[in-house]
Amino acid sequence: MEGELKPMDAEQLRENAHKMVDFIADYYKNIENFPVLSQVEPGYLCKLLPDAAPTRPETLQDVLDDVQAKIFPGVTHWQSPDFLHIILLIAVLRGFWEKCSVPELIWWDSAG
Repeated sequence: MEGELKPMDAEQLRENAHKMVDFIADYYKNIENFPVLSQVEPGYLCKLLPDAAPTRPETLQDVLDDVQAKIFPGVTHWQSPDFLHIILLIAVLRGFWEKCSVPELIWWDSAG
């Protein structure tokens, strides 16, 4: 029966494990190419999800493609080297606004 759910044999497990490790390694290798902050509005993912779970197994590659296309746009990439730039910018701006004694202008910074 096509698409029947069957357990993986050792070779399929090895192949899928290699794909997963490659996916993660490629993510870290290219992390600076991703925007640091989420690029979508809250709730965006609900519109992209099907109404029901799949009735047949999907390949790992299909799942990884969905992660890349649907999940990554909503992720804040904390491990990005550019994330530190945002933290430093917030700290500089916060210090500037505090020196100006304009606390209502730093409402977006909930760190303090």
